[in-house]
Amino acid sequence: MLRKTKSLHDPMRKNTREVEATSNIKSCNRFLIIVEVFGSTGPIKFLVNKDDDTRTVIDKALKHYAREGRLPVLGSNTDDFHLYPVDAGFDALKSSEQINNCGARKFLLCKKQQRETPRMTEEARSKTMFTVPGKGSNKWRLWLPKALSLRIISY
Repeated sequence: MLRKTKSLHDPMRKNTREVEATSNIKSCNRFLIIVEVFGSTGPIKFLVNKDDDTRTVIDKALKHYAREGRLPVLGSNTDDFHLYPVDAGFDALKSSEQINNCGARKFLLCKKQQRETPRMTEEARSKTMFTVPGKGSNKWRLWLPKALSLRIISY
């Protein structure tokens, strides 16, 4: 009776290519994140390095957003935006914080609110509106209709 010789393919022995591929996967420094832009439709998905800081991730997100031609137009200044992890709390990430440290893969990108200039208070408005102009000038003609219009109460 003839016996089969040992085959070259041993199922217990891994191929060298498979070993290299698994070692490369384990040492990979990149991962996929999903960024929702506040006020836009649909998320942006892209790869980032584990060592990337928040500023770099915001920059990449803005570039992807602009490349896709999405609306509203956001601009390119990374200092005008906050990046919030969706699953890991309510605080925005600091610009120097590494993206890997927060443990999240889903983020929300929001534009910072612009600080408004201080508005005139009601008391200051009433003082400027009811000041009587100086003697001898014809500015009282401008002042009189303003003063009368404020005293009329509409129902």
